[in-house]
Amino acid sequence: LGAPVAGSGDYAPGTRTVTFTPAQPLNGLVRHTATVTASDASGRTVSSGGTWSFTTARPPAQPGVCPCTLFDESLTPAVADSGETLPVVLGTRFAVTTDGVVTGLRFYRGPNNTGPYTGTLWSADGTELATGTISNQPTTGWQTIPFTTPRAVSAGVDYVVSYRSPTGHFSVTPGAFAAQDLSKPPLRVTSTSGSYRYGTGFPSNRTSSNYLVDPIFERAPASIRSWVASRAPRA
Repeated sequence: LGAPVAGSGDYAPGTRTVTFTPAQPLNGLVRHTATVTASDASGRTVSSGGTWSFTTARPPAQPGVCPCTLFDESLTPAVADSGETLPVVLGTRFAVTTDGVVTGLRFYRGPNNTGPYTGTLWSADGTELATGTISNQPTTGWQTIPFTTPRAVSAGVDYVVSYRSPTGHFSVTPGAFAAQDLSKPPLRVTSTSGSYRYGTGFPSNRTSSNYLVDPIFERAPASIRSWVASRAPRA
C-alpha cells in the first residue's frame, strides 16, 4: 500500500497529454492514485488537476477459487434497460457442489434502475434465508449486496439469490441460460435458472433469461463442513 508503481511516462506536446505505461500489468480490484508533477521552461509547476484515483477491474473469476461467483466483472447484459416500470424481484436459481456459505450477491445495475435494493437468499420452496440492503447506487454496472448474516448452504441443494428493483428498468440477456451452460464450479445452474416475480416475494417464475444476479459463495474448510451441513437448510 502506498508504494509507487514502476513504469515510464511519455509526454505528447501536441495534445498536452502524458501517457504512463506500468512496467507490469496492474493487479485487479485495487485502488490506485495517479499524480502528475511537471514544470515548464520557466520553472512554473502544475497547480491543479494533478491527482485523481481509480480502481482496476475485478479479474475474471477462476473456477473453484473462492469467493466464487458465476459471472465475470466484464460481463454486460444484452439489454441494459428492459424499459419495464413495475417493481420486480429478479434472481438466479443455483446449486453448489460442496458445502459452504453464501455471503451476499452481485447484480448488474442498468442506467435507469434505481434503488434502494434488497437482496435475498431463498430456499427452493421460497423460505427466506438471508437478506441485505443497499441504497441507490450512482454508477452503472456490477453492484454488491452483502447479507447481514451469511448463510450456510449444502451441496446438491437448490437455492435462489434475488434482488428487488422497486422501479423496474432492470438489465437482462434473454435466453442466456439456454444458449450455453453458465455453470462455474462449484456453482451450478441449468437452462432455466432465471427467476422473477413482479411485486414482492419469492421469484418463483423460471426462465432461460439471465438477469445478471450472482451469488457470492465461500467454500467451507474441511474442518467446519460438518458444522455447515448441520446449519444449512435442506429443501
